[in-house]
Amino acid sequence: MKSIILLIGALMSYCSGISAQKIVVFPKAYAFSRQVLGGMKPTITPDETGKSFERIAIPSVQYFIYVMDKPGSPFDLNNIWIKGKLYDASVNKEKAPIIITNNSMPGKNTDTLFAGTKNNVWRIQVKGVKKPGSITGPLQQLLSQNEVVIEYKGRPKTKVLTVREIKKLSDVALQ
Repeated sequence: MKSIILLIGALMSYCSGISAQKIVVFPKAYAFSRQVLGGMKPTITPDETGKSFERIAIPSVQYFIYVMDKPGSPFDLNNIWIKGKLYDASVNKEKAPIIITNNSMPGKNTDTLFAGTKNNVWRIQVKGVKKPGSITGPLQQLLSQNEVVIEYKGRPKTKVLTVREIKKLSDVALQ
């Protein structure tokens, strides 16, 4: 009787340990952004008619979009939408750790996006906005609920990864 109770106790502790483990489904998408502040001071500039206007630097956004997958897995991007806009992009395999350095602002100078890992890390390098084609109902719903939607070639059909919210990194100022 004692051995049965010990066996049941051991089995219960083993099962609770299994359920407590974090399950990671691959591939998984990650998105980061930072504001790039122009280094130009506002200046008063005359145009060709002689009127003066204030010329100011317009801040831009730099995106860092990544897909992590099991070692040896290929990744073939079809499309990427960021905040509802379709972008032209390329994919490069990166080696972890991935650390972004920012020497332009006081305080924290680095952001570690990924620590060392044996998994594949693919960076999606966003280039420019593309003219979108027709958007279907399910895709439109994904675009309205997520800041990043990644469409890629899966086996055997096209698949989608999403990021609900882009994580903000510290701003960078140009000189």
